[in-house]
Amino acid sequence: MLDTIKIPKPVQDLIKVVVGIKVVLFIVLSLIESTGNIKDLKDKDDCVEQMTSIYEGTKDKEISHSKAVHYCNGGKQ
Repeated sequence: MLDTIKIPKPVQDLIKVVVGIKVVLFIVLSLIESTGNIKDLKDKDDCVEQMTSIYEGTKDKEISHSKAVHYCNGGKQ
């Protein structure tokens, strides 16, 4: 691809290395961000499970689940 443009061979190699480093860095940062998102969602699911079991004393199961979701999303008890 870089042969069509009149660029010296060492500069072509440098461009390839820089692009390769950027791609690897992008993949690593995407992996870190995805892992963080998955951990946050798992923690929220665990919170909902725990709070649903606490609120199970209410008459309706949907209401207890709704209260648990509200609490875990930052709402007040």
